[in-house]
Amino acid sequence: LRLPTEDLLTRGADSRTVTSDGTMNRYGCSPAPREAVPFGSCTASSPLPEVFDAAVDLHIRLQRAARQDTVDEVIEEALAHVIRRLRHHLRLDRVPGIEIALTPSGTDAEYLATLLSLGDRRRDLTNIVVGPREVGSGSEFAAAGRHFDDRTPHGRPCVAGAPLNEEVTRRVSVRTIQLRGENGRVREPEELDGIIDGLTEAAIADGRRVLLHIVAHSNTGVHAPRLQLARRLERQHPGQVDVVIDAAQGRISRRGLQEALRAGWLVLFTGSKFYGGPPFSSALLMPRVWNPEYRRMQPIPHEFGDYFSRMEFPQSWAGHVDRLAPRFNLGLLLRWTSAVQALQAYYSVPGEARLAVLRRFEEYVPRALMESAYLELDSVKPVLFPAGAERLLESKTTVFPFRVRVGNAAQGTFLQKDPLRQVARWLNRDLSSSAPEADAATRQGLQLSYHIGQPVFDGDLEHAAVLRLALGAALVTSVGADRHWGSTLADRLAWLERQVDGAVAKLEWIAANYP
Repeated sequence: LRLPTEDLLTRGADSRTVTSDGTMNRYGCSPAPREAVPFGSCTASSPLPEVFDAAVDLHIRLQRAARQDTVDEVIEEALAHVIRRLRHHLRLDRVPGIEIALTPSGTDAEYLATLLSLGDRRRDLTNIVVGPREVGSGSEFAAAGRHFDDRTPHGRPCVAGAPLNEEVTRRVSVRTIQLRGENGRVREPEELDGIIDGLTEAAIADGRRVLLHIVAHSNTGVHAPRLQLARRLERQHPGQVDVVIDAAQGRISRRGLQEALRAGWLVLFTGSKFYGGPPFSSALLMPRVWNPEYRRMQPIPHEFGDYFSRMEFPQSWAGHVDRLAPRFNLGLLLRWTSAVQALQAYYSVPGEARLAVLRRFEEYVPRALMESAYLELDSVKPVLFPAGAERLLESKTTVFPFRVRVGNAAQGTFLQKDPLRQVARWLNRDLSSSAPEADAATRQGLQLSYHIGQPVFDGDLEHAAVLRLALGAALVTSVGADRHWGSTLADRLAWLERQVDGAVAKLEWIAANYP
């Protein structure tokens, strides 16, 4: 508790939270507020000041409690407060019986989904992971009950790919389905349905259970497979197919969230990414039918204590978490305290203003990218589905992937993943000293920092990676309600357009001067 708050916010997670230069992690964001336009919410975000201050306030309370020997009471109260506010802001009480387990990251939550689906472990499990390249690099390992990093949240060194528990890993078979073909284009729904149908039939014929993942927004904005497929598979194979919604991006409407929970599906949710809480703050939302007693789930093996402790689970899980340590994850508690403040800030903005910001971003960003000679907008499928179709997502497109061309603007080469990572770093810091001969307006533009989504593989063998401009709650909150950026909403929407233009202009300067 003597450490700075920004240090504690990185504790109790894996190596992805480590800040390499003392200020930013590998995703280009900081646990504390920083001066950068936040276009990187599809990866992670630096928190708004009011979001960070919520963690600072709890940190101060804990320091006082330590002097009075009441730390345990304050922690229990703070955890209960986080759960209450999460229920309130997401309107979870509209679906009776929902339970919540807090997890260090969305990847860690995968372990819980797998253990719950295994249940009493009388039958083996086929875990169908859709779009592993676009939902997180460790998702495939975690789905198999294997370590996905070289460090666990509780600090123990480990080997990525090694089983946490031999029996669990032996009983789980992972099948992955890429969302894109070799040409980089998103596969058609019918093609995905056919692949999943075949894997499901084969698994059940082999006497196995199936856990099907539905991606409710990948890193590049893809949503798949269709909900109709999941419902059909449940009807055809009653009691043999489980469904988990991967909503780790947070880009899911509250109505869609409630519909998924009413259907009896698990939902993997985060308060970071879209909502702008500190990375990593995740949770598994569980309908009543997923209670461990109902599932006859065996106690969680003690090896999973490197990832979870008893205090992060509902009280009804007593007896199923006894093999885990009673310790608490202080970093996770502080991150979620910030994250629920971020949710509150976002939903405090009137709905009409939130919609106006979402619409303006969706309309303006593709136009700005398509007018550039150095940037090429990747294919983005619209979020709105045909009339009568069901959807789980926010009603607007908020992530726009694009490629970067260097050299000759018309015939130059597209940058691959590692060079794009460097481009993202350049965009995120002051480059004015790199252009001593440029005019004053150019140097002023190069001074500004823009945090964008880190490069991800899009499946295209020729153009193998994209960067992303994303809208998150931090920008929606600022543009929707913060008069610092303009006295009227129209003024603030114009300010948002200027930030997009500034990021595009700086990217174009980097591309033109790349050599």
